[in-house]
Amino acid sequence: VYESIVRNGYNSSLILEDDVDVEMSISSIMTDVHRILPTDWEMLYIGHCSWEKGGKFIGDAGSFQLYESTAPACTHAYAVSLSGAKKLLNELLNPSLPVDLEIINRIKQGNIRSYSLEPSAIVQWKSKDNPSDVSPGAEQWTYPLKKSTLHYLGFHEVKDQK
Repeated sequence: VYESIVRNGYNSSLILEDDVDVEMSISSIMTDVHRILPTDWEMLYIGHCSWEKGGKFIGDAGSFQLYESTAPACTHAYAVSLSGAKKLLNELLNPSLPVDLEIINRIKQGNIRSYSLEPSAIVQWKSKDNPSDVSPGAEQWTYPLKKSTLHYLGFHEVKDQK
């Protein structure tokens, strides 16, 4: 995907996994985020499973907050700038870990300028007929949205898959 972004010269790109649910007001949320997002951003986590909180506070984006990323695990919903895609291509030539962990390492080393939205405006969605293929049988974490698009459309998250 990063090669395609660079080859086509896209200034920014949104990368989503196929199992996401989105805040109903995502358009206005992103308008608010872009008002405060530093111009030199390389990655923006719109959805993540953060292991650490407490990066530098950038500002409020409506009822969401923008922070410098510290350890934004999961790659189900993020944006990357053209300069970020170029940097990721160079940084991830020979990954030895899952890509989200490789990216966390680059962020912690200061090699990638990344920001995270709190709470997440896009989350991974699980149900009995749409289980995760990542860590099968593991306990599912849930990150509720304020106004779920899938819930609005009549889909309901299943909390217990036993």
